[in-house]
Amino acid sequence: MHFKKKFSDPVERGQRHTATKRELATGRTAMVKLARKMSSWFLRRTKVLISDQLPKKEDRMVYCSLTEFQKAVYEAVLRTEDVSLVLRAGEPCSCNSGRIRKKCCYKMNSHGETIKSLQFSYLTILQKVANHVALLQTDNTSKQQETHIKRVCNEVFSSFPDFMKLSKDAAFETISDPKYSGKMRVLQQLLNHFRKKKDKVLLFSFSTKLLDVLEQYCMASGLDFRRLDGNTKSEDRIRIVREFNRVQEINICLVSTM
Repeated sequence: MHFKKKFSDPVERGQRHTATKRELATGRTAMVKLARKMSSWFLRRTKVLISDQLPKKEDRMVYCSLTEFQKAVYEAVLRTEDVSLVLRAGEPCSCNSGRIRKKCCYKMNSHGETIKSLQFSYLTILQKVANHVALLQTDNTSKQQETHIKRVCNEVFSSFPDFMKLSKDAAFETISDPKYSGKMRVLQQLLNHFRKKKDKVLLFSFSTKLLDVLEQYCMASGLDFRRLDGNTKSEDRIRIVREFNRVQEINICLVSTM
């Protein structure tokens, strides 16, 4: 009861959108007091404590151009009716009402989807194309995203019969040929460089689908690798890490940042 009265309730009231200035101030004060009390009970190891044991870190940002195929797909997405609707949303409406299109006659597309929902959905689609075209698959995506992707694939890939045939012969995520991704081309060169130096390489990706593509690339290239993601069993993780550290031939580990 004491904790609820002194900390929980004031903090909760201070976080409501209807909170008064006094409730906001009281809530913040309670949070600061609680943080001070709890700080003495936490042990935290920072990198400063072990900095002398770590190798020197060097960050290099490499900019990767899109391949011609990626550019063609990217531009095809930009030419879709939905993206055109989004890009022209701020223009004066054609009905001469004096209002902009998105607040007048063009609030939704022909499928009843709002401009706002289209913006986020197509940004994600363009991001996938920029990473690897093979990411335009519909597994584990939202229903709305799946609808948009199917529509884009039908409209865009009809112009690329060779890619359509390849995607039918193999699952989308297995298309690991670097010509479909500028990042894969650069990665191929980097991996060749690191292999010659016998360096260990950790490849991190937010997307497990992209890890699937990288895994297929490693297999197709005859590279020995290991993989860690959310589906890796806890009892297997230690074994995988040990193998990666100890076996010289295993110099690549694919890791999901999730």
